[in-house]
Amino acid sequence: MNVLVLWNELSENWLISFIHKCIIIFFVFGIIMIIVRWNNLPPQVPLWYSRPWGKEQLAHPMWLYMLPMGGLLIYGINTGISLFFLHAYPIFTRVLFLSSLLVNLLCLLTLINILLLIT
Repeated sequence: MNVLVLWNELSENWLISFIHKCIIIFFVFGIIMIIVRWNNLPPQVPLWYSRPWGKEQLAHPMWLYMLPMGGLLIYGINTGISLFFLHAYPIFTRVLFLSSLLVNLLCLLTLINILLLIT
């Protein structure tokens, strides 16, 4: 089946359409927050919280773009998988989109937490 036809079928669902809009808003808001706060950022920002405390947790501020981009990547992967399973498992499709929303929300909250911590 044509990918565009499947995409239109996905977009007709109100939940998936809402999730599309939320993810786009989260992505744009995250990028804008980084750009607005860029001049106030120190040379190193805390990002790698799983590493031991100290210099090992610090990263160049450019790595902050990884959070919104990573969320968008997860969304893209889940969308591709959803297009493949749309007709066979419609509930699985919704679960994938809800997980994408959750990942993007957590990425945005992490970014906000880091930016408020250091500026």
